[in-house]
Amino acid sequence: MARQAGRNVKWFVVWHKDLEVTRDIAEHSGTAGEINKIYANHETFLEQVRPLAVFVSLKLHAVALATCAFVPSVMLEYRPKCRYYMRSIGQDEATIRTDKFRAEDVWEIVKTFETRRPDFSRRLYADIKLVRDRQREMAEMLMRTMEEAG
Repeated sequence: MARQAGRNVKWFVVWHKDLEVTRDIAEHSGTAGEINKIYANHETFLEQVRPLAVFVSLKLHAVALATCAFVPSVMLEYRPKCRYYMRSIGQDEATIRTDKFRAEDVWEIVKTFETRRPDFSRRLYADIKLVRDRQREMAEMLMRTMEEAG
């Protein structure tokens, strides 16, 4: 759908065992032009994902990194942990269960994100900052408790 709508599609393979299936899907969909293999370097991943309008994945860690770059992301939920993460950053509506997957549903989310990317990126920043601040507070409290315990 993205290719037919004239969008540039990039593939990001973050686990070596996914390369073959990614190549097959990309070739079948006519989007094999750019397959990026990034297995270990999160900085390279962030650098390449940051300029994207939208990121779609069923790899939890890839979505987590993309959202940390404030790229609006669609999570294809294969396990509850995917929804838990997206819920924690206020992105429940961008989570699609794989057993209920319909390309049209994902495409609608993608188009919405695309048209208002700056707004969604700002929202991601604010929601992720809240989570980060809570984590920092808890870590500081834990450190104080450990220091007091001696």
